[in-house]
Amino acid sequence: MAKTLLEAFAKPVAIAENYYKSRHNGEAMDSTRKLVLVSSLHNVNKFLHESIAVGQATQKSGMAYDANDTSGLGAGSFEKFTMNLVNAAIPNLIAFDLVIVAPMKDWTGSVTYVEYLAGTDKAPTAAGDVLNSVFGFDPQNKINKYYTSNVIVDPVVGTFVSGTTTVSFAKEKVIDGSVKLLNEDGENIADTASVDPDTGVITATLISGAVAADVKKVVYEYDNIVVPQKGEELPTLTMRIQRIPLIAKARRIVINYAQIAQFQAQTEYGLDINKALAEQATAELQYEIDTEIVEMLRDAVKGNAAQTLDSFPLTTPVGVSKQEHYASFVEWIEKADQIVYTITKKFTCTYMVAGAGIKKVLRFCPEWKAATGSVGVGPYFAGTLGNIKVFITPSFEEDEFIFGVNGGDLMTSAGVYAPYLAVVPTQLLQMPDGLTTQGFSTVYDAKILNSNLLVYGRIQA
Repeated sequence: MAKTLLEAFAKPVAIAENYYKSRHNGEAMDSTRKLVLVSSLHNVNKFLHESIAVGQATQKSGMAYDANDTSGLGAGSFEKFTMNLVNAAIPNLIAFDLVIVAPMKDWTGSVTYVEYLAGTDKAPTAAGDVLNSVFGFDPQNKINKYYTSNVIVDPVVGTFVSGTTTVSFAKEKVIDGSVKLLNEDGENIADTASVDPDTGVITATLISGAVAADVKKVVYEYDNIVVPQKGEELPTLTMRIQRIPLIAKARRIVINYAQIAQFQAQTEYGLDINKALAEQATAELQYEIDTEIVEMLRDAVKGNAAQTLDSFPLTTPVGVSKQEHYASFVEWIEKADQIVYTITKKFTCTYMVAGAGIKKVLRFCPEWKAATGSVGVGPYFAGTLGNIKVFITPSFEEDEFIFGVNGGDLMTSAGVYAPYLAVVPTQLLQMPDGLTTQGFSTVYDAKILNSNLLVYGRIQA
């Protein structure tokens, strides 16, 4: 029976899970990380087997072969070495907590998502308006609570002339006694109102003091139960598929060391230079990818006044203790949630990325729980504040931070990280003068999807 990728790579996944737990307060590695990990392992495995097969076939034929071919190292040891690097690098990226992670199958790809649209004009909704998408509910900010009901709200174009106006929707089924004429404040200013079911002409008298120019909307109900009904009378829902293109790009680094230095380090200090440099090269790639992503998120929202919080003052007000004042920082989380929810009507924040200066505030917050296994090199997981994950990055100014959303599905995020090739090394190459060299590469794309899910802020001395 064919195995799934999760079954085929069960042992590497178990290693990665233990590695992840040790650095995230015992938190279990989520399914998204596992899927991305096994997808990357599958790509690496395929790459290795193809390379090894070519190299072995070349040797058997008696032809010269590339000294960098993996066949010289042997499939077993090279795969084990490469897989271990992938296990450590992929799960420990903080990118998983900040953006969606979608492995690419080809050098170019796309993020596909669905938008649901109104198919019928029914004011204030027009045909083609987005009712809902993965990026937010009703981005046009035209929520129409009457779209599926029997209530019609028609704006009056021009001035209500001579006490009459014309119904533009479902006029032959207007329910008698349901007609209202609204002023700018939404108040009914019709004393009496009736409609001719044949022509759709409304005849009305206004309350005392109201004039024709005050009439801004006509509201009425139509019979949406009786059949048959015209197709254009019923509100409809349609959809379209959208794509955001992705193009992979590479990061590469080479390690060099002398054969004599390796012998000396191994003999005198028990240090494997090759392993130490390989781990550092992988860590450097990880650091740079995470830094690219956190700066991408910050730059997408920085300067947007509508999504910028008031600065949190570090100066303690007179009569208030530092403990009480700094604990009030949780209000800034609620403010950030309010901004995101107001724009999207759908999401609240799940994480914060900040410069190092925020930690002196977080220490005083009652709900702050510092991470126990974090390594503070580059962007790292620092702990949780309530249900908000907090990450510290040296690439931010010490006083700046962002809040963002990264949900449980594949599109509820401000951005995407799309790995194509996980961190993969070339074969060790030794030169006649004793120089040993090896290269490490990774290929991926990263892109902003929805900056409406981000909020920018600062602390102020």
